[in-house]
Amino acid sequence: LPLEGLKLQDRYYTPVDVAADLAAIVRGESAVEVLDSNCGEGRLLDAAAAVFPGARFTGIDLDRNALVDLARVRPSWQLVCGDALTPHPWAALQQSSADVAVLNPPFSMVGTRGTHVQYEGESLRVSTAMAHVMTVLDRAKPCRVAAILPESWAFSQLDAPARDIISRQYSIDVIKNIKNSTFQGARANCLLVAFTRRHRPRKLSTASSNVVPLPYRLELVRGGLPLFEAKVVGAGHPYLHSTDIVPLTLHGIQPKRRVQPISRGLVRGHVVLFPRVGLPKREG
Repeated sequence: LPLEGLKLQDRYYTPVDVAADLAAIVRGESAVEVLDSNCGEGRLLDAAAAVFPGARFTGIDLDRNALVDLARVRPSWQLVCGDALTPHPWAALQQSSADVAVLNPPFSMVGTRGTHVQYEGESLRVSTAMAHVMTVLDRAKPCRVAAILPESWAFSQLDAPARDIISRQYSIDVIKNIKNSTFQGARANCLLVAFTRRHRPRKLSTASSNVVPLPYRLELVRGGLPLFEAKVVGAGHPYLHSTDIVPLTLHGIQPKRRVQPISRGLVRGHVVLFPRVGLPKREG
């Protein structure tokens, strides 16, 4: 495929030891087809080949030179040059489905507010890394995936709807954290994440037989707003500072202030709240 006008980015190849850790996640699967949609020099596929010596291997990448070098070493592998977020490389594959996928997608969000992607008929705007994960899940439909992903993938507000949608068909497990000094030339906090296809799609529910339903839905969004920048406005976001925390009850939290909304650094997830001064009270 012609590559004029396409930009190669995030060319931070996976260290051999990290590739081995990632391949160990999918060990035990019965894999005939193994896929890496951003294979680069092939380190993830090499590690997977040690786990699945009899499987067929498929790699997609934008870097034609890397694929030419890889083809000399692995002539039996199916290698296609192109952007995995476009239909072209998938159309060129003889076999696009996979039992196992091993991924280290691009992380860069420079110059973009997100990437539009289709998944199970739904259109979403997501991070670059999430777009690659969803594309592989949608097109290859693997039973098991092991991926290196930015830490923000698990908590960012941008990717929250996508995580919910994926969790209907895949269980998602964060296996371990990767140090931000792991990739030469880059500083990024990363996670090793495993996706396992569910035998039955999960129906999202707000309550189950083992959980007592609450009369309200509590949602906390942690942001990157420094206290000295907080501007109190009547119609702003509810703002809860650690100095505001009082013993919590099932009646919920009543923030005392509202502040001017900001867009940076918003993440969602489980939280533990405790005051900055003094020891937390057990009854609180």
